[in-house]
Amino acid sequence: MKIYSISEHVTTEIIIDKSRFIADLFPVNDSSEAIKKLDLIKELHPKANHHCYAYIIGYSSEQQKFSDDGEPGGTAGMPILNVLKHEKITNIIAIITRYFGGIKLGAGGLVRAYTAAVKSGLESAKIVEKTAKDLYRIHVSYTLADKVKYYLQNNSVISKIDYQDNVIFEFYTDLEQTTLIIQGITTIINMPLNPEYLGNYFI
Repeated sequence: MKIYSISEHVTTEIIIDKSRFIADLFPVNDSSEAIKKLDLIKELHPKANHHCYAYIIGYSSEQQKFSDDGEPGGTAGMPILNVLKHEKITNIIAIITRYFGGIKLGAGGLVRAYTAAVKSGLESAKIVEKTAKDLYRIHVSYTLADKVKYYLQNNSVISKIDYQDNVIFEFYTDLEQTTLIIQGITTIINMPLNPEYLGNYFI
């Protein structure tokens, strides 16, 4: 199961009739992460007139949302969303921050401006293919941690290692390999393993 998204945050800016349109595009895995990115941009540009956005999340674009944030209805959020859909990009939020320059653009002008702004962001972004993976967390004793780490490095993608009373590994596995990898870890530690499933993500 694969999708196309952007590899990392990009920001671009265009100026139309003295108004600044700043595009910030972020890869995201869920709606809560998307809203956090929106809040981040609002904090970065507290004096901007508008923070219009759209996001698409999921293999089949299951989650979609957009906002005109005070612009006339249908002139900002929907045009941003339409560009993302046309480019078949998902797991992304596109935020267009506008600083009003004193010249009204009209409905048609706004649609063209927000469309151009998000396109400028996508042109600067690196589009990548991402694969669905399961994320798990396991707890391992210090005496076995090095062996488990070596195994995970060769058979999965380690997301996080936390050293507490024991060693906590978070790692991604290919969907079809999850059972085999869990069995492999169980063989190494030679005791029952209770992996915690954290969700499915595209990475």
